Amino acid sequence: MRFNAKELAALAVQPSQKFDKEGVLMIKERRDGFFRRTEAFAERWCRLRGNLMFFFKTRDQWSEPYGILLLERFTLELDVKEELPHSFVLIFDEDPHTHQMAALSEAERDAWMESLHLASYECIRCQLLSLQDQVAEKTKHLESPGSEDNGQPLGYLTPAEDGVAVEPLFEMCLSCDNLICASDGRQPNAIVKISMITPPELYWRLYGQTEMVEDSSNPLFLTTVSFNTATGNIELVK
Repeated sequence: MRFNAKELAALAVQPSQKFDKEGVLMIKERRDGFFRRTEAFAERWCRLRGNLMFFFKTRDQWSEPYGILLLERFTLELDVKEELPHSFVLIFDEDPHTHQMAALSEAERDAWMESLHLASYECIRCQLLSLQDQVAEKTKHLESPGSEDNGQPLGYLTPAEDGVAVEPLFEMCLSCDNLICASDGRQPNAIVKISMITPPELYWRLYGQTEMVEDSSNPLFLTTVSFNTATGNIELVK
């Protein structure tokens, strides 16, 4: 998997309102000793944003980022061994190592398990497809120019063929430089939207967009925009 360590580190320390869940968890970790390898629980500040779970060096929220988990293709279970109270395990497909974690209370454990369960892309994708089906059912009698593309609503999520992700032809990482501030000196909240048109189409359609970066004249957007074979004839796209 490709990732940009600098961008992930910047994402990990963004304000609390940007995160779905945060707090202290006890994480069981492997430690290499002089004679043998041991396992022990360590208190760490943890933050959840989308399908990314960040760990920090200590329980202090101002400590440095320490690690990250990509929450895809996993299951959550209560820890039957319960080495610590209020513990649970996170098990990834095709990974023999289980991640054991413990919260500070039963309520906090349940809240973490619920948030983690809803964090994966597959879970969000299922919710999105369900909502799109509901919207399509309620609006199928309405027709407007540019509202459909190959029989699907604008922005409709198209599943990858045979469940295999499509390799992008190219991918853009976007940023802005020296955006104009408001008259009172406040820096702008920036977002970039990408629209496209392929002749002989007559209407521009929204293809993708970045997240919003608040209070910045020089925003660096973490969301990339990629183009693949499903986009159409790249040479004709504008």
